[in-house]
Amino acid sequence: MINGFYLDESGNNGFGDMQQQPVVCYGGILVPNSSVIGLERDFEALAFKAALQIKGEIKGLTGKQVNTLPFFQKYEIHSKPFFDGDDLYSKIPINDRFKLAEEMLELIDRYGGKVLASVINKNTYKQKTGDTGHTNMNQLGMSSLIQLIEKELIQRNETGIVIPDNGRDEERELLIQVIRQETTSNRIYNSSFLQNSHHCQLVQLADIVVFLTTVFFRFKYGYAPRKANNKELIELYQKSIIPLSLAVWEYR
Repeated sequence: MINGFYLDESGNNGFGDMQQQPVVCYGGILVPNSSVIGLERDFEALAFKAALQIKGEIKGLTGKQVNTLPFFQKYEIHSKPFFDGDDLYSKIPINDRFKLAEEMLELIDRYGGKVLASVINKNTYKQKTGDTGHTNMNQLGMSSLIQLIEKELIQRNETGIVIPDNGRDEERELLIQVIRQETTSNRIYNSSFLQNSHHCQLVQLADIVVFLTTVFFRFKYGYAPRKANNKELIELYQKSIIPLSLAVWEYR
């Protein structure tokens, strides 16, 4: 069986603003290839449901005019603005947004997916290592995640490929380097299958998982809440992600 690991990251801004982003997380969802089509289909249906609800609240424009808005031309579920109610996501009441997110996360279990993540407390890392740059920290987080994925694939006697968002070139190169250096079992393909999140439903779902993971561990490590609805975000993580988690590696 081949598995896809849909990868995203959160808090990867180095040491530039540790007050706003004190935790860096690499993580996502491990999905059997046989489940990908169904999971994508059902996630897309929920994303479409959210879009219809937003469009229904926009007054004074025709349907054709609404579809030409930049928000809908680039429409995707992106966790931060979705949960914070930024931009046109504000058209969906907060309770409805959380209900949609819960339904999206329930799909992971329904289709046999699992969550893996690595989390680094930036302040602790910087104090212990004395690093002034963040490249080694990012490599550590990514390496630890790849090791978790490989361990799970060995236990399953299966193979996998890492599917990240199409981010910066240096991140892609680091990921491929880490896969080739850290894996010895040949369970993970020595490459990655880049996807633009706008066109990949499961990278969007991984984005939600990683965002909530970062919020939870920010709370766990004692940092100030990032914004409104912090309590609800933590409860959503505890209810919907912890039961799906195979492992979370921490540097704390």
